[in-house]
Amino acid sequence: QGLGLAAGYSGDYIRKIEADARVPSTSTIELLAGALKLEIEEREKLRSAGAVARSRAARERTRPDDSAVPDLAPVTRSREPEALGPESAMEKERRPATILFADLVGSAPMGESLDLETVEEAIASAQSELAAVVRSFGGYVAKYLGAGLMAVFGVPAAHGDDAERAVLAGLQMQQALLVTNETLPAGMLPLVMRIGVTSGEVIATTAGGSYDVRGDAVNTASRLHGLAPNGSFLVDRPTMLRARRRLDFGERQDLALRGKTETVEGY
Repeated sequence: QGLGLAAGYSGDYIRKIEADARVPSTSTIELLAGALKLEIEEREKLRSAGAVARSRAARERTRPDDSAVPDLAPVTRSREPEALGPESAMEKERRPATILFADLVGSAPMGESLDLETVEEAIASAQSELAAVVRSFGGYVAKYLGAGLMAVFGVPAAHGDDAERAVLAGLQMQQALLVTNETLPAGMLPLVMRIGVTSGEVIATTAGGSYDVRGDAVNTASRLHGLAPNGSFLVDRPTMLRARRRLDFGERQDLALRGKTETVEGY
């Protein structure tokens, strides 16, 4: 009986232990939950670290070799403005500038006695040479006008001595024309040029890849060159004052220009 009681007690104890194992206590659940949470967090850290490592490896595979990257040559910009796209809006600004008008005199009558195409080719060649002189002094050829041209100094690039540059360009243009005259077709008379130069504030407009200027200085230069003696040129007082440090000018002339209520000083 004692052994039976012992066996019964032992069986009851074993079943109690098995029941306790199947139904864990609250503290045991909390411990298991905490361990599970830590395990999940550790797995997330490992997963993130692996993603970072894979990303770095991918960047290393796609990164170009520094030795394979060629050295870029410095960008050289011409004196002409870069072409703007058709969608670019027109831009305007006020700028100080010096304007030069030049016109080849006597070219129209030659078209009556010589082949018109021959005369046009000679005029175009002369204009090309004159434009090259303008650019060599930092000027910008804004437009060609019949047998002449209009050049701007100070727009788009300002140099601080643009009036000087314009007058020096005018002198060099006269010399260049003498050389051009030596290559004219037989029977064609030498070309003669007159120039007008003015300085002042203009409204500079940028549109369609080109610059244009307008204002009183432009109008005055156009009128002034029409009064210049053939083979020479006239400048206004602002231009003379800006350029006299290096250049000598003749006596003042009080000129009556069309559209002006007062006379304009010319030199």
